[in-house]
Amino acid sequence: VHDTEPGCLADPDKCVWNNLKQECTERPCNYVEEAACTGDAVCDWNSGNNSLSYSKGVAMFPFASLTCDEATTTCPGKCGGLVNGAAVSIDSADYIKGKDTLECAECPALGMKTEWSASTGSLVLTSMDGQEKSLTAFAEAMAKVSFKTSSAAGKERSMTWNYGEGVFDARTGHYYRYYASETPCQSPGGVKLAACTWEKAKQACAEKSFLGTAGYLLTVTSPEETEVARDRVAGEGWMGASAAGGAWTWSTGPEAGQPISSYDNWMVGQPSAAAADAYFFPNGEWSSVDPVDDTKAVLGYACEWGGASNSPACIGSVGTVVVNAGGCIEKKCTETSRAGCVADPYCDWLVDTTTCVQKPCTEVMEELPCNKREGCHWSPSISPAMCVEEPCAKLKDSPTCNADNNCAWEDGKKMCVEKNCNDLTKC
Repeated sequence: VHDTEPGCLADPDKCVWNNLKQECTERPCNYVEEAACTGDAVCDWNSGNNSLSYSKGVAMFPFASLTCDEATTTCPGKCGGLVNGAAVSIDSADYIKGKDTLECAECPALGMKTEWSASTGSLVLTSMDGQEKSLTAFAEAMAKVSFKTSSAAGKERSMTWNYGEGVFDARTGHYYRYYASETPCQSPGGVKLAACTWEKAKQACAEKSFLGTAGYLLTVTSPEETEVARDRVAGEGWMGASAAGGAWTWSTGPEAGQPISSYDNWMVGQPSAAAADAYFFPNGEWSSVDPVDDTKAVLGYACEWGGASNSPACIGSVGTVVVNAGGCIEKKCTETSRAGCVADPYCDWLVDTTTCVQKPCTEVMEELPCNKREGCHWSPSISPAMCVEEPCAKLKDSPTCNADNNCAWEDGKKMCVEKNCNDLTKC
């Protein structure tokens, strides 16, 4: 019933947007009854009773078994090492905003407070007394974090935990966090208070160290990093660029001292020749702001960790789990026996690796099952009509997508499409 992409994406329980056909289609396996689910050849019923399965409206604990392993961690101080926080996040590609939540009801009893960001799908844990705590203490708290969703869309969620109050993102291997200004940062006359200057924000990030690594104001040096920043920075504020003598350079982080030349994302009309410091907006664009007197109120700043030689790369500092939906889900060809695999008409058994995999699109003989398969679409322009592969749909992140000369990453849709499909006159 949705004619537009925004309307389709606003109804994730029932609908999915087909970028190739530019139409809204029914989400595969959208059944609430087991009999109807198993009656569809591309669907399976998951009882949701294992430790890494979730059901709509029911809290589950994705990191229930998490502990700090003294024997394997290489972090400074081992499990007794001190950090300023920890974070749990839902992968931005899986997160359903307004439906998914992370919380920790038992954290106060463990001396921890939490901050949930609905914008980024992340939960940050810090100590209630403001002091650093051991890796063991934060591992115990993260084990009590629960995931709950009000969505009936049976999709996997990849979730990551990490030590440190920044939120880890696997696309860059860096950590990010936005800090809203604690006090009003603009007087009635429009003059910024001393506590809210770019220099103060730079100093604040540098003081927020964990696992031996100091933080720095956010730097963004590529389209891929812009995408990550949009996903992980939940507000607007200072970032790590400034103008000295009229030349814009990165002033913080591994890029400190380098000119901003190969990539920038300034808003139209920016930067201003009179301004000296850079300001980040949630849509990924930058603006230049006068550091002393400007009518623009400063709302916060964004910190980043990683990229330097002493970045927190110790073993045991970050981990990921994937949780599956209980109820009706798309078949994934997960049979572990050959007999079970070949009994499914949509699966193939690979003898060399003894694994069960989905058949190629071209071996799906019917239109409905074809269009329900991720990465496949039914092509009536071929004679006879057949199921063919969408070659770029299987590339799930921006760097991998853009590395393929035939593909282009759509930031707004967060998906990889064939280049010609960006231009409907050529498609």
